[in-house]
Amino acid sequence: MELGLNLLEYYNVLRAAYTVYSDRVSNKYGISRRELDILLFLANNKQYDTAAEIVEMKHLAKSHVSVIISRLEESGLITRSFAAGNHKTVHISLTEASMPIISDGMNIRKEFAETIFKGMDEKDMESARAFMDKVKFNANSFLNDNQ
Repeated sequence: MELGLNLLEYYNVLRAAYTVYSDRVSNKYGISRRELDILLFLANNKQYDTAAEIVEMKHLAKSHVSVIISRLEESGLITRSFAAGNHKTVHISLTEASMPIISDGMNIRKEFAETIFKGMDEKDMESARAFMDKVKFNANSFLNDNQ
């Protein structure tokens, strides 16, 4: 299937372009791209505030997320706490110190989107969204079936 091979090429070039954007913020604040990614994930997905949820939603290794969470906490960018009555599940909260990083991160994501969607009209955008939503759904279904 030719399209499958092309999808990997598309992913690679998109990832490389996004890296150029995200490195601007990562380098400015002295954090890794993964740390930036987790901060932005937490800011955009307030309902997922545990390490286990980050692992599940982002398909990352537990050990990797654990290291990132520890570094972010040591840097004062997040705090960890227990919910009342539950001393098993640790919830992660963003700190005020993380807000400038998150703001810059959201701005670069907007710039990235403007770059890659340049020249597309609303119909093109809707077709692209529908296509990528279906690809994401199929990939997630495969992962869920093979875990």
